[in-house]
Amino acid sequence: MRADTFLKLLAAELLAIAGFLWGSFDGLLRALIVFMVVDYLTGIGAAYKDKRLNSSVGFVGIVRKGVMLLIVAVGNVVDTQVLGGGGICRSAVIGFYLANEGLSILENAGDLGVKWPKLLRDALEQLKKKEDDDDDENSDPRQ
Repeated sequence: MRADTFLKLLAAELLAIAGFLWGSFDGLLRALIVFMVVDYLTGIGAAYKDKRLNSSVGFVGIVRKGVMLLIVAVGNVVDTQVLGGGGICRSAVIGFYLANEGLSILENAGDLGVKWPKLLRDALEQLKKKEDDDDDENSDPRQ
C-alpha cells in the first residue's frame, strides 16, 4: 500500500471515529473549542503577568480540557446510542462548559486588566447558575 493511500485511509478512519464520538462539527462544538483555546491562552497570559506561570499547571489545564471533550463525547454517545438522537445531553454538556469557559476567560481578562461589559458577565453567570441548578436537581442524593 502506498503511503498517501494509507494516510488517506487513516484520516478517514480518525474522522469517522471523531464523528461518532462528538457528533457533527456544529456551532456549539466550534464555540466550545474556541472558548477552550481562548481560555487557555488568557490563562497563560494571566499566569505570566502574576509570575505564576508553571509548566505542570499548564499541562494539567490541557488535560482538563481533554477530559471536558471526553465528557462531551459521553453526552453525544448517550444521545445517539441510548436515547436515539436529539442531542439534548451533548448540548447540555457543551452549554455547561461554554458558560464555565466564558467566565474563566472573563476572569483571566480581568487579571490582565482588560475591561469587559457587565452584561456579558451577567449572562454567563446566569447560564452557569442554570446549569448548576440543573445539576443539583439531578444529582445523587447519597452524595
